[in-house]
Amino acid sequence: MRGEYLSKCIRLTCAVVLLVVVIGISGSAGGSGVVEFSEQRAIAIPIAFGESLTGEITSAGYMNTYTFQAEANDSVYIRMGTNSSYLDPMLILRGPDGVEINRTWSYPSTEIYELIAADGTYTILAGDDNDYDTGAYGLFLSTHEQPGKHR
Repeated sequence: MRGEYLSKCIRLTCAVVLLVVVIGISGSAGGSGVVEFSEQRAIAIPIAFGESLTGEITSAGYMNTYTFQAEANDSVYIRMGTNSSYLDPMLILRGPDGVEINRTWSYPSTEIYELIAADGTYTILAGDDNDYDTGAYGLFLSTHEQPGKHR
């Protein structure tokens, strides 16, 4: 009898711990929002200012990840475009702390213009706006440096 009671307590404790973890990830219990574990789903590819790269979303829900170094007050321009009739380009820009700074999507291309607040490594996530289309795309990164600043 005591062993059965202890077993029920352990199962209940595990269920409560699991619920707390899910609440901590999603921010609410039973809310209408989707639990978002992580949008960054690939090894980061470095991209430099003035560089154009090509990429491809090969699986639904997949996002390619790029990183670049920027300094405070850099004016950054990011463009993603496609010729695919399926892929709807979406860009997400995250700061050095991982917090989302900007998100945009459009077809056949989308752009982000952002004044950088702090020095550091920034992350670009490139994907499809509805997470179910695939296709090839081009990505371009540029900056307009402040006068007197050279890299």
